[in-house]
Amino acid sequence: LNIEPNHTTMAGHAYEHDVEMCSRYGMLGSIDSNTGDSSLGWDTDQFPMNLRDCAFVMKTVIAQGGLAPGGL
Repeated sequence: LNIEPNHTTMAGHAYEHDVEMCSRYGMLGSIDSNTGDSSLGWDTDQFPMNLRDCAFVMKTVIAQGGLAPGGL
């Protein structure tokens, strides 16, 4: 699966939760490394600025041995 931060927000989920759950079930294939403004309600493709969220996502990717054949 490709996980995209702003799409998970629009679906009412936390981005890091979706990444972690996909990883646990062996379904994390790639991550779209952008974000958006949750108050707008649509995808704006902004650069991610929340260090905590980015670190958690990278921790998950490293723990599963990277992203193959996908990527960021």
